Amino acid sequence: MVHIIMAVFFFVYGRFWLLSAGKMPTDKERRNRKVTGILCFGICFCCLLLGVYTF
Repeated sequence: MVHIIMAVFFFVYGRFWLLSAGKMPTDKERRNRKVTGILCFGICFCCLLLGVYTF
């Protein structure tokens, strides 16, 4: 159950980073926010897998 909650948290957090990337003035900041968002989605996917396998 904890893994599912963590997956939802990282999904929302990653989406926040990706949506805020479009508002950044420089390319470097945009790229950093996109990378952070994609990493959060990766963690979300891993948490979902762990949650499925522990049930």
